[in-house]
Amino acid sequence: MAFLVPAKLTRVVAVALPLSLCGVAAAPIVATPESGPADFSRAALDRRAPIVAERSYTLKAGVRLLLFWVRRDHVGSGRLTWRASGEAHRVLEFLVGSDPERAPRHINRWGFIAEEVHSSDADLLGIMSKSDEESVDDAKSKTAADRDSSSHSYRGIRTTIRQGVASGGVFRFLSTKPLTYRDLDTLLGTIQTDVDAPGTVRVPSGTRPGFLFAVEDLIVSTLDECRAGLRSQPPALPYVYNNTFYTLRLRDCDFEPRRDVGERTYSDVIRAQLETRNTATGNRTSFRLEYGAAGDLRAVPLRIVFRPKWWFEAELLLDEQGGTGAPRR
Repeated sequence: MAFLVPAKLTRVVAVALPLSLCGVAAAPIVATPESGPADFSRAALDRRAPIVAERSYTLKAGVRLLLFWVRRDHVGSGRLTWRASGEAHRVLEFLVGSDPERAPRHINRWGFIAEEVHSSDADLLGIMSKSDEESVDDAKSKTAADRDSSSHSYRGIRTTIRQGVASGGVFRFLSTKPLTYRDLDTLLGTIQTDVDAPGTVRVPSGTRPGFLFAVEDLIVSTLDECRAGLRSQPPALPYVYNNTFYTLRLRDCDFEPRRDVGERTYSDVIRAQLETRNTATGNRTSFRLEYGAAGDLRAVPLRIVFRPKWWFEAELLLDEQGGTGAPRR
């Protein structure tokens, strides 16, 4: 897979630094309209869709102070997970978060997306910490307020797609302590995900069931074009997130036989600029990806860079010590 960040998910990381993550069961366990939304706890996912590949990332963050940027390495972590059980049952997960002990201004922000597809049905979950800061000073004051508070608010998004209809919405939950991305596995087994005001929308044919699957489809389908030199812009791919329709477009890409990414040198690397667009509001969010074009790293992100707020930039770099397997597509 390739992955990453719809406008809301970028805030999740802006968030830190907005927006899903092994054994095999005898038969796949599939959520149906009667059984309700899927259980996304790690134990439940392990039972119905084993991990086939997983990659870890280190997080580098930068904040803008007046006219210059201050950057810090190793301020958090990311994780991409690919799961599968049979040809038509796949799960993509993305987790990213800052470490408040290392992040600039002790920012504690994180986000998680999981997307599960089985034939024409899908279940999606997104969880994020609050991220409405408008400046570095604002982030600093809110971080201090969070530490002193006895109640910490979080929000999530649940969506199920059944027979071409997406239903779901936003849910909220409280914690008596600040949660970090390291608390995710415990959290998934305990939170209630009943949405505040459920809504439904019909999903047109060809719409990808979530952001992660849209990114994967786009970069896999354009690998050959990017290697040969992109001559024309490929069509945008539609996807649905929180009952809202977006498009994902490849704005530009180029191929390098050898490229330094962080402190490592890789062969066969594609650099790409992608953009999401909210079809209702027209709002656009761009981000950069560098990913492999061959072998076990084919379409696997090596570097992800996004700037969800004018004063904040996040960069994820592949940690080759924390990865296993090759994604199945």
